Amino acid sequence: MLAEAGYGLVAGGWPGVDYICADAFAKAIRRQGKELSDYLIQVVWKDRAPDFRGGYVVEVPRGPDEWKECVRFASAVILVGGEGGTYETYLFAAQELRPVIPLAGTGGDSARVFREIQERWSAEQIGGITLQDFQKVAPRISSPEDARSAAGAVRELLGRHFEYAASAPRRLRRNKVFISYSHKDEAWRDKVRSLMEPLERQGRLAVFDDTGIRAGDSWLERIQTALDQTKVAVLLVSPNFLKSEFIQQSELPALLQAAGRGEVRVRWIHISPSSFRDCEFAKYQAAHEKVDRALDDLSPAEENAALVEIAREIRAAVEAP
Repeated sequence: MLAEAGYGLVAGGWPGVDYICADAFAKAIRRQGKELSDYLIQVVWKDRAPDFRGGYVVEVPRGPDEWKECVRFASAVILVGGEGGTYETYLFAAQELRPVIPLAGTGGDSARVFREIQERWSAEQIGGITLQDFQKVAPRISSPEDARSAAGAVRELLGRHFEYAASAPRRLRRNKVFISYSHKDEAWRDKVRSLMEPLERQGRLAVFDDTGIRAGDSWLERIQTALDQTKVAVLLVSPNFLKSEFIQQSELPALLQAAGRGEVRVRWIHISPSSFRDCEFAKYQAAHEKVDRALDDLSPAEENAALVEIAREIRAAVEAP
């Protein structure tokens, strides 16, 4: 169905689901007289060939890059069954703001992801798709007829989402995300900004930080112009942030005043241990739940989970009416 609808396919090159999907996809592409390597990408370890021989092959080292690279090439992610790696793919996709459609009826990781997305629909909703639409992929699959019905539901959801994404630039006006941070925390600025790159590429938001201010520009004038277009202000809170005279006297008051008028939504991220509790911005919603522990204090796995949560929250804030 994906091939017939004109979509490409990214697969992992493993036996089982990957092989079956790649083989069926290839047959449909060939029936259309198209070159398979223009439509099929298989991401595999450097020391092994894909079980299905065909398409464009991308080699990666063993480990997380296998899932990351698959997600990087994809505009959406469909999950089938799975035991561990499929859930990891979901986490990477969520961090990259890719829409995820799990075939819950295939069980395993896919059923788990379906439950999680459904429970957090307000934050994880897929543009152009209602929760009722999303639930069409949930029924048990126990026959070829069930499978065809589920595949048809997936194709319908993808069509609705991509139509929605294509019209997003026309719908959004106040769509900037304004990042307020200390220059000493540039590494964290880059991490947070990377979370929003997928939505930037789709034209669904624009990100502003002071790297966009060129020599000779009026700082305050550029910041005020950005504020007039800002929907969400993201504050990277650290001791450096709290000590910055420019942030505390010029940037932050303007953002909080706009938030007080209901023009801007504030989301803050506790990146390094600091005394934030008495600050005015602390009354606004944080972009992650466990603010008592700064991101600097988290393990790599905990940090990755927090970044996924932050990506969801920023996306939800931008796309909320």
